[in-house]
Amino acid sequence: MGDIQNGYYQEIARRLSLILVLATYVNLAKPLIGIRYFPIFIDFLIFILFFKIILTKILHKQLFLVKSIEIPLYIFFFISLIQLINSNVPSLTIGFEGFRKTTFQMLAVFIGIYFIENKEQIQKILKTLAWFSIPVLLYGLKQFFLFSSFDLKIIELNAASIWTHKYGGIYRSISIFSGPFHFGMFSCIIALIFLYFYLKIKKFSYLFLSIVSIMGVFLSMTRTNIVALIISYLFFLWFIKPEKQRFFKKINVLFIIFLLIISIISIKKFFPITYVLKSFENISEDQRLLVRFVGYRKMTKAFIESPIIGYGMGSAGDTLGPLFEGKTHFTSHNLGFKIFIETGLAGLGVYIFFFLAWFNKAFNLFKIKDSNIKNLSVLITSIVLILLINGLVGSPVGAYPINLYVWFFMGALVKISWIEKKAKWNKYNEQG
Repeated sequence: MGDIQNGYYQEIARRLSLILVLATYVNLAKPLIGIRYFPIFIDFLIFILFFKIILTKILHKQLFLVKSIEIPLYIFFFISLIQLINSNVPSLTIGFEGFRKTTFQMLAVFIGIYFIENKEQIQKILKTLAWFSIPVLLYGLKQFFLFSSFDLKIIELNAASIWTHKYGGIYRSISIFSGPFHFGMFSCIIALIFLYFYLKIKKFSYLFLSIVSIMGVFLSMTRTNIVALIISYLFFLWFIKPEKQRFFKKINVLFIIFLLIISIISIKKFFPITYVLKSFENISEDQRLLVRFVGYRKMTKAFIESPIIGYGMGSAGDTLGPLFEGKTHFTSHNLGFKIFIETGLAGLGVYIFFFLAWFNKAFNLFKIKDSNIKNLSVLITSIVLILLINGLVGSPVGAYPINLYVWFFMGALVKISWIEKKAKWNKYNEQG
């Protein structure tokens, strides 16, 4: 019976892995087929899985039996759906496009909660996603040395401006994604996953692949992702549970990364990256950042004018500005402003409450004795940090498929928290 159950769990892990891998590569459909909206196919699969969750709840008469952390999610979805008919939204179609960017991918939280049954499933999905990321990473590295006509076609079929794809007149690496910020966030996450498996399995190949992923972050030439990488990497190394020789492995990792950064700075070929790094010295005078503060002031004024209902789905969606002609639209460059502009004060409050509740569960798992679960929790929390740090000066919740990864693993951590809580309760009853 146990073998049948384990086989079932492994099959679920394979199917979920397939969805995440397909989401990674689906953007290739744009330049190959010429269809910009092909990622909707993955959205359809996500919706089917969510519908299965709801149907199962109905069949078991548990539709209204929900856990506390699910409540803010349902409320936020409800608010987002109401915001589709906000008078500021030009049409329902445009509203749905904004809804997809901001809210729809959060369905992956439910999928992580209701389809994950143990930590082995999560580890299998992480490893599958990491290994299938290698061609994506290598292609992004290739672009730094040779930006081909096919790469230009990827840019042409994306809605972002050419200004987004260049820094100092040089093309940033985007790999197969919609832009350099997507590739930078993707590389950050994969770097952490390979580091996790290096410290767990102790194979140098994992550390090497983590270094390759770090190169992807630098070649994307996105400063926020460089900051996110450093903070999340150090956070992970600090909180991962120490074991025999683990301290020395942490020192080795930091030393190798230090050598990598020194090499980047000193090798002439990497001068564009050096230029990006040097820009931190005069960050207070950087025009890209100063323009964003102009937008923040405008959004603050908009907040005062409409604090309750906001301006509707898509009104702060990146690349959706031209569709809001004659209406209020902002390119938010900040996660908090984006959620407020699109869903109002109520939406922002519920959104913040969800994250606070989630971090409470995550940090509680940091305290348990099982090093496997603790380290897995540290990894997922580090991944979430990448999203939040990018959210300080960007809108990462719309960065597909990275947002899908983050929401799914957040849901998976919630499920592990429930499993641990149930196991602790059962043990308490047995002792009692």
